[in-house]
Parts: sequence; C-alpha cells; structure tokens
Amino acid sequence: MYFKRLELYGFKSFAEKTVLEFEPGITAIVGPNGCGKSNIADAIKWVLGEQNPRELRGLRMEDVIFNGTSLKEPVNFAEVSLTLSNEDKIFPIEYTEITVTRRLFRSGESEYLLNRVPVRLKDIQELFMGTGIGTSAYSLLEQGKIELILSSRPEDRRFVFEEAAGITKFKAQKKEALRKLEDTENNLIRVNDIISEVNRQLSSLERQARKAERYQEIFNILKEKEIKYSKYLWNKLEDKLKKLVEEKENLQREEKRIIEEISKKEEVLRKRREELENLEKEISLEERNRAQVEASIENNRTKIELNFERIKELEKRNLILEEEIKNLNERIENERKVLGEIKIQFEDFSKSQEEKDKLLKNKRGLLEKINQEIKEEEQLIHNIRIQTMEINQEMVRLRNELVKLRTENSSFQARSRRLEIEIKKAEEEKVKLDNLYSEKKGVKDNKSLELDRKIKSIEDLSINIAKLNQELEDLNRALQEKEVEYKMVSSRIEILEDMKQKYEGYSPGVKSLMLAKKNGALPEAEIIGVLAELIEVDKGYEKAVEAVLGDIAQAVLVKDHKSFSICLEYITRNNLGEVYFIVLEDVDKNSSFAKFGDGFVYLIDFVHILTPYEPILNQLFSSTFLVKDLAEGMRLRKEKSALPIKLVTYQGEVLDKNFIKTAPILRDEDIIIIGRERRIRDLKIELTKLEEEKNSLYNKRELLLSQSKDYQENLTKAQNDKHALEMELSNLVQEIERIEKDLKEVKDELNLLNLEMEETKEEINSRNEKIKEDEGKLKEWEFKEIELKKLFEETNNKLEENNSLRERTLVEITEIDSELKNFNERVNILKERISSLESSITEAEKMILMRNKEKLENIEKIENLNKEITSFKEESLSFEKGKEEIIKKIEELNVKRIDFKNIIQGEEERLGNLQKDIDNLRKSIYDLDMKIQEIDFNKRDILQRIDNSYKINLETLNVELPSEEFNEEVYKSEIDALREKLSSLGPVNLVAIEEFGQLQERYNFLLSQQADLIKAKESLHEAINKINSTAKSMFIDTFKKVGENFKEIFRLLFGGGNAQLFLSNPEDVLESGIEIVAQPPGKKLQNISLLSGGEKALTAVSLLFAIFKVKPSPFCILDEVDAPLDESNIDRFCMLMKEFSKTSQFIVITHNKKTISVADVMYGVTMEESGVSKLVSVKFSDVPDDKKVSAKKS
Repeated sequence: MYFKRLELYGFKSFAEKTVLEFEPGITAIVGPNGCGKSNIADAIKWVLGEQNPRELRGLRMEDVIFNGTSLKEPVNFAEVSLTLSNEDKIFPIEYTEITVTRRLFRSGESEYLLNRVPVRLKDIQELFMGTGIGTSAYSLLEQGKIELILSSRPEDRRFVFEEAAGITKFKAQKKEALRKLEDTENNLIRVNDIISEVNRQLSSLERQARKAERYQEIFNILKEKEIKYSKYLWNKLEDKLKKLVEEKENLQREEKRIIEEISKKEEVLRKRREELENLEKEISLEERNRAQVEASIENNRTKIELNFERIKELEKRNLILEEEIKNLNERIENERKVLGEIKIQFEDFSKSQEEKDKLLKNKRGLLEKINQEIKEEEQLIHNIRIQTMEINQEMVRLRNELVKLRTENSSFQARSRRLEIEIKKAEEEKVKLDNLYSEKKGVKDNKSLELDRKIKSIEDLSINIAKLNQELEDLNRALQEKEVEYKMVSSRIEILEDMKQKYEGYSPGVKSLMLAKKNGALPEAEIIGVLAELIEVDKGYEKAVEAVLGDIAQAVLVKDHKSFSICLEYITRNNLGEVYFIVLEDVDKNSSFAKFGDGFVYLIDFVHILTPYEPILNQLFSSTFLVKDLAEGMRLRKEKSALPIKLVTYQGEVLDKNFIKTAPILRDEDIIIIGRERRIRDLKIELTKLEEEKNSLYNKRELLLSQSKDYQENLTKAQNDKHALEMELSNLVQEIERIEKDLKEVKDELNLLNLEMEETKEEINSRNEKIKEDEGKLKEWEFKEIELKKLFEETNNKLEENNSLRERTLVEITEIDSELKNFNERVNILKERISSLESSITEAEKMILMRNKEKLENIEKIENLNKEITSFKEESLSFEKGKEEIIKKIEELNVKRIDFKNIIQGEEERLGNLQKDIDNLRKSIYDLDMKIQEIDFNKRDILQRIDNSYKINLETLNVELPSEEFNEEVYKSEIDALREKLSSLGPVNLVAIEEFGQLQERYNFLLSQQADLIKAKESLHEAINKINSTAKSMFIDTFKKVGENFKEIFRLLFGGGNAQLFLSNPEDVLESGIEIVAQPPGKKLQNISLLSGGEKALTAVSLLFAIFKVKPSPFCILDEVDAPLDESNIDRFCMLMKEFSKTSQFIVITHNKKTISVADVMYGVTMEESGVSKLVSVKFSDVPDDKKVSAKKS
C-alpha cells in the first residue's frame, strides 16, 4: 500500500486545483520558505481526520480555506482527496484503490467521502486504525515536532508503540466495550430497581384486586336492596304527602272565609273609630275655647289694676310740673334786664370797628393784587426757563437721534445686502436637499418592501423547518420503535429456531433420540419425525390441541417395527426414559373421522398434516369437539351424555365422560411445542414487513434531511440577506432622518432670513421717515427758543416794579391791623356775653313749653285709662256668660264619647276572637307546610342519594317492590349490615383488577430483560478479558522488538553508544508509560532531556526507524526533520531512509541538497503570484550516464 495521488483545491495557499502524483520510494518537496511546502503535509493530516486547528497552524478550522489575495477572490470551500493503493489488501475492503475526501465549507459544514460515498469521521478513523496511518501516528512527523516524541510524558509516548503493535483498534474496541458494560450495568441496576418496585407493587395490587372483587360483589347486592327499599320509602312518602296536601287545602278554604268576615268587621270598626275621632276633636276644640275665655277674663282684670296705678302716677306728676313752670318764668324776667344794657355798649364798639375794618380790607386787596402779579411774573419767568431748557434738551436729542438714525440706516442697508446673498444660498441648499430626500425616500420604500418580502420568506422557511424537524423527530421516534420491534422479533426468531434445532420443550428421551438421528447416530432407523412438528395447528387452537394430545404430541413417528426396535434399543441403552412412538405400518389407513351431525365444532378441522399421515389424526381426534368455555362444555356433556365424545375449551380444559381436566398453568407461548414452525414462519413474515417499513422510514428520513438542509441553506441565505437589508435600511433611515433634519434646519433658516429681511426693510423705511420728521421738529424748536428770550426780558422788568410797591403797602397794613385788634377783643367779649344770656332765656322758655305740654298729655291719658277700665269690665261680663255655655256643651259631648267607646270595645272583642281563630288556622297550615316540606326533602334526599350512589333516577324507575309481608326493620338492618361490610373493607381501588393484570405482564417482561442484561454483561466481560490478553501479548512482543531495533539503529546513526527503552510500570503493561534512555559515544547513560538538539533529533529518527523495522508504515511524511542534523548525520539519515524506502513510501519536505539527492521524485513549490502556491514536479530517471530529467508542470 502507498500513496498514489493527492488532490487539493482551496486548501490554504493552494487556491486552484493541484494534483501531486506519488510513486513508491522517496518523494522530496522543496521550495523557499513561506511558499506552502508544509501545507502539503497539513493537507494529508487534515484529510486523515485532524480536528484540532492548532495542529494545522490555525485558530479556527475555517482558516484552512483559501482566503484570497489582492488579485484573487477567496473560495467558499476547501477540498482534499488522498488516493491510496490497496492491492495488498491492508484495508479490510474489496477495493484495490481507496480515495478519502474531506470538504469544509465556510458555513462550518464538513463532509467525509470514501470513494465518493459520504461516510462518517468514525468510519475513516476505524479504517486506518492499526495500519500506522493517522493524524497522530508515527508515520507523520511534522516540522519542529520530531523532538516531541522524546520530550513528551512517558504515558503519552505509548500511542506510537500501540500504533506499531497494532492494538489501537483493540483499545478502541475495549473502550467501546467498557462504555457498553457501564451502560449495561446501569441498565441492570435500573431494571433490578424496577423489578423490586414492581414486585412490591404486584403483591399490593394482588391484595387490592381480591379486595376490589369482594367489594363489587357486596356492592351489587347492596345496590339492589337499597334501590328497592328506597323506592318503597319514596312511594310511602308520596301517599302521605297527598293526604297532607288535601288537609291543607281544607284549612286554606276555612282561612279564606274567616278573612272575609274579619274584613267586614274591620270596615264597621273603622267607621266607628272615625266618628269617635271626630267627637274627640269637637271636645278638644270646646276645651280650647273655654281656656281662651278664662284667659281673656283674667287678662282684663290685670289690665284694670294696671290702669288705676298709672292714673295715680300721672296726677302726682302734674303737680311737680306746675312748680317747675313758676320758677322758670321768674329767671327769664331777670336775664332780659341785663341783656338790654349790654347791647347798647356793643353797638358803639361795632361802628368804630367797621370803619377800621373797611380800610384794612382795601389795603389788603391792593397787596393781594400786587402779590398775584409778582407771583404770575415769577411763574412766567420760571416757565420760560424750563421751556428754554426743555427746548435745548429736545434739540440736542433730535440732533443725536438724527446722527443715530443715519448710522443705523447705513448698517441696515449693509445687512439687507448680506441677507439677500444668504437667502439665495439657502434656497439652493433647500432644492438640493428636497431632491436628495425624494431619492432616498424612494430607495427606502423599495428596500422596506424587499425586507417585508424577505421576512415573510424567513417566516415561511422557519415554519417549514419546524414542521420538517417535527416530522424528523416523529420519524426518528418511529424508527427507534421499529428498530426495537425489529430486534425483538429477530431475537424471538433466533430463540425459536434455536429451540427447534435443540428440541427444547421436549422430553429428554425424545430430544436425545431426535438429535442422534440428526447427527447420523441412527442411520438404519427410518424416523419420520415428532408428531408436534408434523402437524400444523391454526392460530389460537394450540392450547386446545396440546391439552387433547398431552404427551402424545411428543410421540416419535417411525416407518416400521424395525425402526422402532432400533430406537427402543437406543433409548434402553442410554436410559433415556419414557418415549411415545407411532409406528406408521400399524396405523389403520382406512380409519375415518366419525361425524355426529350439526351443532358440533370439530377440533380436527383446525389441525393439518400431510395426506399419508391423516389416519393418525383421525384416530387421535376422534369424537373430540371444541367448546367456547367450561360452562358450555358442562352443558353439552350433560346433553350428549349418551355419545362417546370428548370436549375441549380454547383454554385447554378437557371434559370426558368420566373426568374433567382443568387448564394447564399459563406458559410462555414459545415454550409450547405445537405450532412452533408456524410461529417461526409468521415471525419471519413480520420481520420482512418490519424491514420494509424500516427501509421506507429511512428513505423518508433521508428525503426529509435533504429537504431540511435545503431549507436551512435557504434560511441562512435569507437571514443574511435580511440582515444586510436591515443594515441598509437602518443606514437609509438614519440618512433620511439626517436629510430631514438638515432640510428642516434649511427651511427654518430660510424663514428666519426672509423674516429678518422684511424686518430690515421695515427698519430702513421707518428710520427714513423718522429722520424727515425729526428735521422738521428741530426747525420748530429753534423758532420757539427765540420767542421765549424776548418774553423773558419783558416779564423781568415788570417784576422789579411790583416788588417796590408791595413793600410800601405792607407797612400801612401793619399799622391799621394793630388798631383793629384792640377793637376786636372788646367786641368779642360783649358778643359772648349777649350770646350766653340769649341762650339761657331761650332754653327756659323751651322748658316751660315742654312742661305745659306734658301736663296736658297726662290729663288726656287719665281720661283714656278710665275709659279702658269701663270697657274691660263690660267685656269680662260677656266672657263669663260664654264660658257657662261652653262648659255645658263639653259635658254633653263627654257623655256621647263614652257611648261610642263602649260600642267600639265590643266590636274589637269580636274581631279579636276572629283573629285568634285565623291565627290557629294559619298555625295548623304552617305545621302542615312543614310536614309537606319535610316529606319533599326526604323524597329529594332519597332520589339524590340513589342518584349519587348509583346514577339512577328512582322516580322514573320501575322496581319490583317487596311483598306485603315485607318487614321494613329487617330489610333496613340487612342494608346496614351490607354497608358495614363495605365500610369494613376500607379504601378500595376498583381499577386494581385491571392494573394487576397489566403489572403482571410488565413483571414477566422485566424478568426476561434482566436475564438478557445479565447475559450481555457476562459476554462483555469475556470480550474485555480477551481484548486485554491479546493486546498485552501484542504490545510486549512489539515493545521488545522495537527496543532491540532502537539500540541497533542508535549505534548505527551515532557511530556507537547505547540506548534503551523500558516500561515505567511493568506490572500494568497496558497503561504503563515508556521511558527512553540514551548514551551517545563518549558520554554517560542519561535521560534524553539532557541531550543536545541534534542528538535529540537523531535519537528521535532512531526510534522512528526502529518502529518502522518492526511495523513498517505504508508511508511516512517527514517535514524538515533533517534541519537540525549536520553533514555526517545527514548522510547516515539518507542511507537509512533509502534502505527503508524499499518497504515504505517517504514524502520528505526539506531544504537539504543531500536529502534531495536520494529522492526518486521531486516537487518544487513556488509562488508565482503572491499568496498562491504552484507546483513543478521532476522525476529522476534510472539512467545514470546522461542524468536525464523529465519535467512536467502541474
């Protein structure tokens, strides 16, 4: 076996399809650093199943796919195919050439193919296991990793030796067996736990089932009795109810009559009470009248007494008033004399005062006039000054305002020109943004529609995938069920065929005799067979036939007496016990089956045998009939007692004239020997059918998987498209929002600019008008200023003249005023005196008038009071007469009221008696209602109790009631006793009967599963022990040979020295680590970790070739393993490689010229295009003279 071809596409730097043709011998792969030489070794390792991307110098497995260059697009998948020759049949398959292919897609999906047929990674690994080929085998030494063989832990070195010993396959089988053993033990534990639990439940359920049967028996009796008794009680209550209803109706009629009579009495009584009430009102009214008259009389008496007292007081007051009037007249006369004298003095002083007063007033009038003129002139001057100041201020303000307005006007005009430019720019920007917005909005709407369609597509695909996954799940479940069913049927066929071959179920004698015949131990005996094998029984009749035949079913059918004698001699010699024989020549060939007419089911109709042997059946099943069950058999046996018949049930119960045989103990169907051949045939048909169903399900699953893969690819693509669309749409939305924002800003800016422009123009116009207006106002104010200056000078001169005149007038007024003050003081004193006397006289006159008036009023009051007294006396006499008449009327009304009360009392007594009668009636009716309700309640209670207990409507049920001699107490005690029995049973599980049967079946099935698991466990232990024994033997043998070869090749490569291999734990050969000790020439024996780099490389090469000598690998890949070696060691390395190339194929990646020189084929790897590897192959011919070289480009 050797490598024939390696094909690469899209693997690392091999972007295009590249083919390497290999031949036996040494193939060198050369080229500059970084050109892709080691990628060839990586490709071989990858196609053999390497799963760690770091072993391939990557971080992710997708890194092996060509990722493109600046000039070349990346590819979507990597594919490597390795073709091997299998002419020497190292691989256990029929092909002479094997092609292993591996593909990896960027989506992460991976495929393995064997001769272009899809397989699993496990299949590839199992194919190469034990051949020295693999991702971690000693046949593949990568760049810089040769020392790892030496520097790794002792336990890790085992893999190389195990691969050389060929036990990796055994270790994998052992691992799988241990896994199965663990699963089996776990399953056995679970089964044992389940069996224990089921056994416990079985005992409990059996007790519950028996209890439930007893419960049902008692319950049915109780039901029948309770229904009859309840119907009896219900009818009894119904009769009693009718009588009570009739009695109630009579009482209700009497109640109605009394109510009518009460109604009449109450109407009469009501009228009497109304009359009494009117009379009471009349009496009350008279009583109030009498009280009013009495009050009036008392009131008049009180008023007369008060009038007498007031008359006395008024007469006393008149006397006092006459004395006061006399005194006042005397005072008035004296004061009038004094007043005349004072008035003469006052008149003299008054004349002098008037003259002085008049003069003073004239002078003061002149002064006031002068002051007014001065004041007006001063005010005018002040106003002129203020006006002049205001005019100057206004003129200054107007001049400043004109300067300011002209300056602002210039500024606004400049601003207007700037705004015109900005408005033009903003309008251009707005048009540009409007166009861009419309364009992006259209693109967004299109993308939104496309996204909606994509989302709908994804939803549809997701629904389809979910449906497919559900279908696949259901299909896988169905497949598992079919597999289990298939294995069970297959296992049962094997068991039945094994039982058939070994004659299981037969007696020892029959079994031994038939096996002897089968093995040729009885060649002269013509044994036809066992009766059970020769007959064929229809399905369902095996038990009946077996019960009838009994031990005869195992009878051996022989041709003649000679054969019988030979068999008998064999049985006797071997002490085989009892055996039934049927000698064919003794059977009556003319015997026939007796018919007894219609009405019988003949058992022989369901049993079949070859025609020559039919007389045997006629004799064996003569007069044997099939019945449904034992009851029917007993009946038929009694009816046909005169006939010589045998009856058998389907369950195997046999009834003869003289005996009855019960059915045999239930046995497994497979143990029954009759019908075994038919069961095997039926099971094979069922197995074929299951195989077809299973294949159909597998085909359907493959179809669904293919559909699911297509849907998944479409879904992934749709989701990627959706994500891209969402990103585009999101970017568009953001861009549109930005455009909208910019457009809004531009519009706002344009509006502001227009508004500002309008405001600017308004400001310019406003300021021009203001300038014109202010210039006119300034001229007016200048004219006003000149006029005011003239007025100021005239007013100032007049003011000076008036000030001089005022001073002279003031001196004159002061002198007159002094004289006038003296006169005024004297006149004032006289005025006060005159006024005081006049007031006193006037007051005294007023007092006299008042007292005279009061005196006259008092006299008039006395007269009025006397008149009132006379009137009150007359009125009191009138009231006394009215009072007597009222008292007389009240007495008459009281007599009448007493008569009415007596009449009403009599009516009320009669009405009370009637009310007592109706109350008694109503109480009786109420008592009857209570009884009726009680009976209704009892009836409903009976109906509800029977309905709740038995779901029966007792009211409509026709039940045969107990006879007249029925004793209710006895019947009730029987029901109570049955209830007590049910109660004493306690809680009852009524489904326990059915559950017990189901659980019994499950228990039997679990027992069979337990036996199978125990057998499987024993088989696995045997297999593991066998694997351990074989692997240990193979490993020790290989280890010893490799150790000897290692020592020999080490000395050859180093030119002396010594090297050893030994196990770190010899007691555990299959798990022990491997230690390596080396002693280069001239050095002590030391651990390999102390060697130099070159020594380590040479030691590793020694170990490699030592293993190759014991177990040559079909090929070996060496990736720059010669790099650390010097010239002399390279020569020895090349010599060994050349020698081993006779048995193994070497592929060497190297830079060393000496290594290249020993190669038969050379491949050059170049990079004509950066990042893309190309091949140039050279094959060296065997002609040494001209060193012909044939080259071809790949």
